[in-house]
Amino acid sequence: MEVDSQMKPQETSRDEGVTVVPAGPSIKTSNLGPGTKPTTAAKDEPRPRRKQRSEAVLINPGESRSSGEVLRDLRSGLHPEELGLGVKAVRTARKGGLLIEFEGSDKDRLALRNKITEVAGGDVEVCHLAPIATLVIDRMDSTTTVEEVKAALAEAIGETADGLNASVTKPNKWGSIRAFIDAGLGVAAALETLGKVKVGWLVRQICCWERFDRCYRH
Repeated sequence: MEVDSQMKPQETSRDEGVTVVPAGPSIKTSNLGPGTKPTTAAKDEPRPRRKQRSEAVLINPGESRSSGEVLRDLRSGLHPEELGLGVKAVRTARKGGLLIEFEGSDKDRLALRNKITEVAGGDVEVCHLAPIATLVIDRMDSTTTVEEVKAALAEAIGETADGLNASVTKPNKWGSIRAFIDAGLGVAAALETLGKVKVGWLVRQICCWERFDRCYRH
């Protein structure tokens, strides 16, 4: 019996309904049909939202007591877990007083304030502080004013500029300036989502300014 020395290559089966993607950057496809183009991930994916700063209270011990004495009373008589809170940090504020940062959802601020006043006693003053975020707008022309920046931002989100604290830098060697804006977390998130704003002639990007200090305001 003669044996055919040239073996016929085994044919591989293929499915006519499957699109073969060449090797290269990964492209996700699913159940592609005739006339369907592969979809690629969007280039401008939303940036992950930064973790919000914790809630805080500023306690002024008054003239008759020290911050240390007030803190000792609070540690023995205040139980944050009963209010659904945890203590994240305790420190002295830059302008004096005791700053306590809380973790958790502080829905009843009045109850927390009343409990601190009750436990601390004396003539202590308790202020609930709202966390803020800092935004930056870069490469604006040198004639841009703080008022223009605040007005443009307020118009963009449909709110007043009363809650915005803005400042501008001196012009650099190219004649451009930068604006820094402090705003509450809600307004800051809205502006960051908006992404761009027109100030004067120019449309500029709104970016979140990364800061490592904890910022609060009354």
